[in-house]
Amino acid sequence: MMPEVCTKKNKRAATFAAGAVIALTGYDTVFPLPRGVHYALAGVATDAYCQSPGYPQLDTELMMCAAGGVLGGIFIRYMSY
Repeated sequence: MMPEVCTKKNKRAATFAAGAVIALTGYDTVFPLPRGVHYALAGVATDAYCQSPGYPQLDTELMMCAAGGVLGGIFIRYMSY
């Protein structure tokens, strides 16, 4: 049984929140990559959590989750000051 966060509407909110959490905790500077990459990976990780075991499929849902993570991170990073 899939968790409640894995419904389509909730997953988009969860990816936004995942990017925001990465920005709030400062984990966006862990690796020498641009901050947007960290936010996108947070969204992709949320999508991978909601899929069945195995590799995530490269599809529009994965890209939308990555974009949601980026939007969440940018929102917290630049709009909260």
